[in-house]
Amino acid sequence: MPINPVLGNFPLNSTYGLNDDWRLAIELSEKFDCLHDLFLLIDTLLIHKKVSTLGSVLKVISTPDVNQLLGTWAPNNQVASHLYKLSSVVQHNQHLFDVYIPLTDQEAASRQLRNELQTHYMLAVLLERVPPGGNTERAWFESLRIWLLVHAMQRARHGNCQDDLLRTAADHIRLAAANMSDRLKTLQALRSPAEDFDSLNNQIIFKEDRLPNKKELPPTAYDFLNTLVKVAKGDHKSKQGQGSFTLLHKGLVSGKTAISHAPLVTKLPWSQVEDDGTVELELIDGEEDEGNIATVPVDSDDSYELQRLSSGSVLLQAVEEAQLLPWSWGRPNPLETRMLEGEVRRLVASSNPADQLVGAFIWLALRTGRSLRRVLSFQVSPTINPEWTIDPQSMELRRSVPMCTNGWVPSGVAEESWVRPVAEMNRISIPQQIGDIIGKRISASPVSQWLWELWDASWPTDPEKHFRAMMKERLPRLTPGMLGGVLPQQCYQGAKDEVLARMLSAHPQSGLPAACAYANWTASDPALKAFRYKDDEGWLETQPIVMGSRLDPIEHHLVAAVSKFTSKLKHDQAELGVVASHNFSTIYVLMMLFAATGARPVRDPFESVLHFDFEEHFVYLDDKAIETGRNARLVPLPVRLSNYIKQHYMAHLRSLGRLLQEANPSLAAEISAMAEERPSGRMPFFFLLEEENGIAWTSVTGNSVMNMGLQDCPLPPNLFRQRLDKQLRRRGVDSEIISGIFGHADAGSESYGDFSTRVWSEDASFVRNALTEAFDALRFELLPIAIRGTVRRRSATPGQSDAPVLFGAAAREQARLRFNLNAVRLASMEIEDFLDKRQLSQLGQNEVDDLSRKMLFYSNGLPRRNGAIRYEHTGSNGSSS
Repeated sequence: MPINPVLGNFPLNSTYGLNDDWRLAIELSEKFDCLHDLFLLIDTLLIHKKVSTLGSVLKVISTPDVNQLLGTWAPNNQVASHLYKLSSVVQHNQHLFDVYIPLTDQEAASRQLRNELQTHYMLAVLLERVPPGGNTERAWFESLRIWLLVHAMQRARHGNCQDDLLRTAADHIRLAAANMSDRLKTLQALRSPAEDFDSLNNQIIFKEDRLPNKKELPPTAYDFLNTLVKVAKGDHKSKQGQGSFTLLHKGLVSGKTAISHAPLVTKLPWSQVEDDGTVELELIDGEEDEGNIATVPVDSDDSYELQRLSSGSVLLQAVEEAQLLPWSWGRPNPLETRMLEGEVRRLVASSNPADQLVGAFIWLALRTGRSLRRVLSFQVSPTINPEWTIDPQSMELRRSVPMCTNGWVPSGVAEESWVRPVAEMNRISIPQQIGDIIGKRISASPVSQWLWELWDASWPTDPEKHFRAMMKERLPRLTPGMLGGVLPQQCYQGAKDEVLARMLSAHPQSGLPAACAYANWTASDPALKAFRYKDDEGWLETQPIVMGSRLDPIEHHLVAAVSKFTSKLKHDQAELGVVASHNFSTIYVLMMLFAATGARPVRDPFESVLHFDFEEHFVYLDDKAIETGRNARLVPLPVRLSNYIKQHYMAHLRSLGRLLQEANPSLAAEISAMAEERPSGRMPFFFLLEEENGIAWTSVTGNSVMNMGLQDCPLPPNLFRQRLDKQLRRRGVDSEIISGIFGHADAGSESYGDFSTRVWSEDASFVRNALTEAFDALRFELLPIAIRGTVRRRSATPGQSDAPVLFGAAAREQARLRFNLNAVRLASMEIEDFLDKRQLSQLGQNEVDDLSRKMLFYSNGLPRRNGAIRYEHTGSNGSSS
């Protein structure tokens, strides 16, 4: 049997060099696009030959508590997001455990692994049973071992699969679980709430130094604490000669594409940095409507691939760039673009091979929206990756269908059957002249995997310097980094859609604004005629998605679900009691409002009758609390829906108020006041009733609407919001108007604001017909609301309305305030620990920069959601220390 250079001596009787027992896990992981997540877990735990332990491992990471924990960590930690995705897939595919049966946890891990403990220390931690104790203590132990697993996976991504610090920490945690009382007490002493993975690191570091009687601890516990702190700080202590990649090494798995995080250490023969010494940056991910900015320092002595890894998922786009102005300084202007196209023709026709190759690189940059630097990182491969690759056989550019990072994807046949299918790939044909140049260089260097490897090391300059030399006289203002601005500008000028322009040219690591998470396009879209897509026959409805959101419901399924609930409500309404009849009728009205307005499926989005204008047919929506003030907007309502609420729902409230007069007089009075458009503000306009402890109201959530109204629909609660965006776009509504209706505000580019030139009243008149058509397509019937029966009078239990309860925007504001207060508390601890009894004024400039970054960014370089609050707190906290 030949030896695979990637997999070493592992058996080659399967595609991935794992024996046939792994088949189900691999097939399921491929189906749900989490194969690289599985491989990273296998590499971390070194269980390539221990498939019998897979069931136990998957059981631990997929428990509801662990899944929820990973979901909290995922937005700000890439490894946690990999583990969370795998955990969610396992949760929804429990038949895995019929094949991979978990081992018993009644036997200590040391007995199950025996003399392999030193190698499989992380596996031992997961196999060890949770120590006895209350729910809080047990949850803390689970959190800590998953925290250690994430740290181990972070190191494994970079080739360090055997780390002495992790081994020591794992041994102590395992022994603590085995009821070694000194270690268990030490673990519990560290217990502290943390909002995310990074905060947990900081709290371990902070709290360890402040434990009472720390010096009186036994040596084992003292060593345990010090090791945990080193792990939390990200220290590595790799065991020499151990930990090379197996499945993920160099991004290859027996010819298949795998995770691309493994650093390649080949040195490039030219300087890796731009003129100012930084790498290219664009916009990074933030909250749905937040635009954040960050920079990442890199070491110019590192290899190109390591620099690329350092920049990670942190990419920056200035506010000016987001405006897509044709004469922005940071991109070629229209005159320069035309001249640049001419330069490409001149260079590829040159007899100088270096000129030809640079000309080919420029052509690729202009067609893909990439800088010259990022074009050099294109892979030469027949595989389909998130980033563009060049297929050397067909000489095409290929990539998988792009979407926003962390966007919704279907996780099973049920969900897949409800949404529009997705094309296999995007393809761009490379002209023969360009293809011949690239093909010739590939033939000269057949082992090349990246475009930068096609550059001949004997040529006097590198591609970027050569570009500058070629442009020095003709286009002296242009830099290699400006090439990526051509495609989005041309797309915007042609399609007048800034969302498409951003999506079309986005790098897989680019953070994108909220609007990009909703929109999608199909192969028939005229704006995408430059692309070709692999077409499959037999689609049931419309064409497949070739770019953007996957949450695109098939209309006839949704219409059928609405019809089913409508029929049920009509049939059962006469037989339902007062409470059930009101609840189902309220859900029905809210379904219509969500479908008509695209409101976020939060708790109480339509919270007051005073937010409705029944004369002009608008509704005021305030469905998100943000730091910079209200994110509210006016949304036009379909006239027939507005009239229905005014005539039928208000009449229903008057009847309901009378029926509840004896059961709960104060609640009845509140409802009657709302029916007369005189609300006190003590309860929401739309509410549910419950009878458990006397008649009382409760808030309505997006989940309530889905669970009661669309019981057979497997899609998430923001289904109607996602649908409306796509329906408006397909009806020709301008993307800026859509963003205004949906409350998107990207990096100073609000549709309606102090600096906007749009006229809201004109846009509202224009968009009302499209909103009405999209609503009517769902075929809601405007049913009369008829409630019958009586409500029994309850004894002394007071109505809920007797005690004011926060709801709607006020409740969201309170939740945001609690979040921020917790952020300030944690920031104070971190600042105090950083200052170490010094004043802020005593710090050097480098220390001030380090502290600022600590306040603003997570350890992976992504910005904190509450970074501005933490940063603002630095000065006051530091000066008083």
